Amino acid sequence: MAFLFYEDKQGARRYELGKLYFVPPSSLLNTGVLCTFGNLMDRPALAPIVLFVYNRLAHTTATVEALQKNTGASESELFIYSDGAKSESGRAEIDKVRQYVHSIQGFKTIHIIEKDYNMGLSASVIAGVSEVLQQHDQVIVIEDDLITANDFIEYMNEALSFYQDDLSIYSISGYTFPSPHRDEIKGDVFLYPRPASWGWATWKNRWVKADWNMPDFDRFSKDRTAIRSFLRGGEDMFMMLLKQQKGLIQSWAIRWAYTHYKHQAYSLYPVQSKVRSIGTDSSGTNLPSTKKYDTQVHEGKLHLVPQLKPDYALIFKLKDFYKPSLQRRFINWYKFGSYSCLKASK
Repeated sequence: MAFLFYEDKQGARRYELGKLYFVPPSSLLNTGVLCTFGNLMDRPALAPIVLFVYNRLAHTTATVEALQKNTGASESELFIYSDGAKSESGRAEIDKVRQYVHSIQGFKTIHIIEKDYNMGLSASVIAGVSEVLQQHDQVIVIEDDLITANDFIEYMNEALSFYQDDLSIYSISGYTFPSPHRDEIKGDVFLYPRPASWGWATWKNRWVKADWNMPDFDRFSKDRTAIRSFLRGGEDMFMMLLKQQKGLIQSWAIRWAYTHYKHQAYSLYPVQSKVRSIGTDSSGTNLPSTKKYDTQVHEGKLHLVPQLKPDYALIFKLKDFYKPSLQRRFINWYKFGSYSCLKASK
């Protein structure tokens, strides 16, 4: 094993750990080129995994240890993006996480990208996934507070391969929300218009369809029929999108959901979740402490269905899981008026 360090054009420190089969010319160093060292005659067949970490050592350790137990981990490239501190006082916790990630083993190749400044999770995900997809056709994405099933990598790669030509499917979800209506689903997988952000995968030709600036939002926000269609993924979605555009929140996920909507696309979900979140303990930045999203991790091979079609009656039931609380609806009505009262169309 060998280890390379260099800085890219943006000043991010990059580390590459893997088997070296050649020594690059010095002209490649400090150029911003993401050098990857591995067996060039044996490019990895599995999708690369992108992990975003920040300042939660215990959560990051649990996430990585679960991933290391996965079938296929040793044949997978792992890209780790470490965001910078918001202030000097937060640097110590980030340094602990960085010290740990430099000790990680068990993957075919490990790339570590450290930022000296704080990008925030939303910008980090957009930039990191986009960068990896410049070199790869598909990608698996996880954050630092997710426990994966031992066959999570296997499921993701199988689904990416199986549905790569089905352009009605824009992403593969590993996490499945604990709706009581899941018992009504026939089969092992189903389609839902709202992509999950807790353990997911996509393809380059879908990801590039996202316009993160959303120049058409003003027109969309005036079309109540379009909004009701968008709300099929959950009646909290338009409020999230509106807050994103007003700068009140920073969410890559709601804009990715809008990309699915614009292209009449869906996310593939397992009926039984392959991912469990351990970040709903108020340690993160987006969720308070809650058990609403708790789910058990399911082990076992899933049967993938060709030409899978959405069950609209089921989707209409499943969306109720994301129905805002009465208090949240009142707050949204007070701040945003009648927009908050819109309901999903069937």
